[in-house]
This record gives sequence, structure tokens and C-alpha cells, in this order.
Amino acid sequence: MYKVSIIIPILNEEMFIDRILSFFANSEFSPHEIIVSDGGSEDSSLQLVRKYTSVKIHHSSKKCRAAQMNEAAKLYATGEVYYFVHADVVPPKTWFTDIQESLKEKINIGGYRFKFDSTRPLLKLNSWMTRFNILSFRGGDQTIFITRELFKALNGYKDWSIMEEYDLIKRAGELGSSYKLIQKDVLVSARKYDNNNYFKINFANLLSWLKFRLGVDHRKIKASYFNRINHPKA
Repeated sequence: MYKVSIIIPILNEEMFIDRILSFFANSEFSPHEIIVSDGGSEDSSLQLVRKYTSVKIHHSSKKCRAAQMNEAAKLYATGEVYYFVHADVVPPKTWFTDIQESLKEKINIGGYRFKFDSTRPLLKLNSWMTRFNILSFRGGDQTIFITRELFKALNGYKDWSIMEEYDLIKRAGELGSSYKLIQKDVLVSARKYDNNNYFKINFANLLSWLKFRLGVDHRKIKASYFNRINHPKA
């Protein structure tokens, strides 16, 4: 059985952090450890994290999700496999056995489909599309597991401000490690759609993806993305 290091990057996640920590803390599976990497939260996020005495807290040197995850993995993670999870998601209850079975199959990177916590028909369509193992449908919302060995071979995430998870999966494939898509759902917050038109967000996503494929600098991609939508954490 392989030890799993769960790494959760946060920045002002008081609405969701208690839910995800409670989910993992009450998990019947072991061995696993939980590491929260904070990018400088100014709300009550860290107060909520401290309720869980077994959770390790890392205060990142940068307000950047990729850097937060890299630092936490390097400084605190002791597992043979890392599981990167956003604060506003809930993985399937079978997450631990899914990862263990994948590792036994010699799979060293993978994740899930996702399902929005919304009944809106168009978001159901988005969720349905994530059942296809295509890079453009991947990303951090589905959560990503990766072996420590492969993560180190890739030198972790590139220190990007956006699209870092797509890049990690792409580079893993270039090293011959195919991404395994587990046909189960991660529940994902639809909070971006509460303040934005559906088509506006998906157009911004499409532009970001095309610019990523064209090799546009991540800072320009992020600036363009945030100029087009009202992000709830901007």
C-alpha cells in the first residue's frame, strides 16, 4: 500500500476549506497525510485549517498556486504519491483505493471526470464532456495524482500563474506517462458561473487553451482571462 500525500493549495478559501478537510480527515483510508499550502490568506481559512491538528500547514513564499504546490511537495510530502486537490472540490469516496489500484497497474499520473454542483443544463454538458480523456478537458478541478518519482522527474509544476496543470499532464505524456482518466466524478464548485455568463466563461477558457497551445506566456494568458470574467476570488 502506497502512502498518499494530499496537497491542497489555498488562498482565501474560508467557504470551502472546512468541507474538504473534513472529507479527508474522516476518510476511512490510510496511510495518507494532508498538507495545506497557503498563499497568504486574509480571511479565516487558516483558523479553520488549524482545527485539524494532524494537517500540516505551509506558508508559501509566493501567492501562486503552482509555487504553493511545489513548495509543499518538496518540504513536507513524505508519500510515494502526491494527490493535488483544489479546496472547492470533493473527490469520490473511493479516491484512496482508486489511486492504489492505478499504481498497481503501473499508472503514475491520473485523475477523474468532474461534475459541477449545479443543475444548470449547460453545466451538465460541460461535466459530461470531461468523460473523454482529452487534454483540453483536464486540469486541476478534477484533482491530479502523480507519483513522487514522476513529479521529481518533471521538476514539479512550472512556476506559472495559470494552466500549470495542463502543462504538467502534457509534459508527463512527453516522458511516456499516459494520464489515466478514472470514470468517476469529482464534485466541483460552480462559483465562477454565479457572477458570469456561461458563454463568457467558456469563451475565456477556450482563448486560454488556444494561447497555451500556441506557447503564449502564462502571465499574458492570465491577464487576458481575468479581463474577460469576474472571478469570485479576483
